Amino acid sequence: MRRTERGNTLVELLAATVIIGIISYALTESLVSGLNNSGDSQERVSGSVDRQRVAAAFVPDAQSTQTMDDSTGDACGEGDTLIKNLRWSDLDPGGPKAVVATYWQTGAELVRWLCVGGDDREDQMLADIPDGTTPAIVPADVSAPENGRLALRVCPDEECRGPGFQVIATRRVVAG
Repeated sequence: MRRTERGNTLVELLAATVIIGIISYALTESLVSGLNNSGDSQERVSGSVDRQRVAAAFVPDAQSTQTMDDSTGDACGEGDTLIKNLRWSDLDPGGPKAVVATYWQTGAELVRWLCVGGDDREDQMLADIPDGTTPAIVPADVSAPENGRLALRVCPDEECRGPGFQVIATRRVVAG
């Protein structure tokens, strides 16, 4: 007599269950690892975008700067803590126009206001300020401030160790 029913033995079913369990475990581990790393990656990308925005605004401002001051009385725009006013004159067909780029700390954000001819023209959020850092615009070379290099630092200390960053630009016009 012949058997016509076909099926799997108990050993075959147990082996298949173990193999599926091993594969499921590996897939779950890789998914969890990917989700854990995505937050770090997103933070790095966000920090990179902040640095690009700061460089795109600060470098041309620093290159044009003729004078700098910390005066809140005639600062451009508004914010919680004034970092620095960068001032210069732009040539215009109607005559030179005074330009002020004022950098403010507003909450945990670095904000730049740009005023041309005395008008508030534009405000731009440049970067999130990491905890424990203080933004500053200072001579990039403390030992030779006359060389005209400026640094916008968002760092916990002068060496910019730890969280934060700095952007350095050379002034085209050095006040003498």
